[in-house]
Amino acid sequence: MAPTTLSIAIVGVGLVGKEFISQLLSLSSTNYPLQVVYISNSTTSISGPEIDLSSWADKLSRSDPKTALKPADLGQISVPNGSKKVVVDNTSSDEIARLYPAWLKNAWNIVTPNKKACSSDLGLWEDIKAALGPNPYTDLRLGYESTVGAGLPIISTLRDLVETGDEVSRILNQLSAERLTCTRLSKSKACSAELLATFSMNTLRLLPVPMPPAHPSRQSYQSHERRGTQYVSTPLLVAEIL
Repeated sequence: MAPTTLSIAIVGVGLVGKEFISQLLSLSSTNYPLQVVYISNSTTSISGPEIDLSSWADKLSRSDPKTALKPADLGQISVPNGSKKVVVDNTSSDEIARLYPAWLKNAWNIVTPNKKACSSDLGLWEDIKAALGPNPYTDLRLGYESTVGAGLPIISTLRDLVETGDEVSRILNQLSAERLTCTRLSKSKACSAELLATFSMNTLRLLPVPMPPAHPSRQSYQSHERRGTQYVSTPLLVAEIL
């Protein structure tokens, strides 16, 4: 039995999108029967039965934005009978994330590093869940593991635990203080003040951890740490989700 062809729509061709296309080019068409049927950037797109990935950038640069197919119109793309369809959203766009329910209703599976669909508007997330269907192993799929823990198998592991009857009572998470506060920083406030403000939102609680021993490679950071405190004040903090 011949393997099922995978039809791929690629939305966003920045650093992540270009690397994804590069990886597709390295795959063997014999072992991985796939075809790219749509590629878009923020202004235009190209589409067709099977886009030649060796020249996609040139074709995209010459595409007319006035006639190009918009990401919202992926339902108009025809694929071979029996082909699986997947949209790879490489953007960080709220607007693109809001298209997920419509894509799913048109039988497009979704793979994305875009955090906006799963962490912004609760109503959008509820619409996505409704469009996915009740069975994640036989219905449409939303792959968003790369939005948590930089792609570590956290989401899939938790999902498998819950779906096989286990109950999660507490989650301990290690967060990057720099990533956590980067959107809150302003010129008028110190980083330490913004960090404390972030953890006072009653969603996270710092857990006491011992100060790690000094290391020659850490000497340049020692001046930024408060010696003897029970919390590590640089790069990584252990927090409990309440």
